[in-house]
Amino acid sequence: MRRLGMARRSEDAYVGWIRRFILANGKRHPIEMGPGKSRRF
Repeated sequence: MRRLGMARRSEDAYVGWIRRFILANGKRHPIEMGPGKSRRF
């Protein structure tokens, strides 16, 4: 993201949402959850 010239706050926001997704799904890999669970989040 930094190479693309995006703001540091954008990077922080993406990391935050990834962290929320991981914790909300019990730290399971997306392949184990199936496509429906990922879309609902």
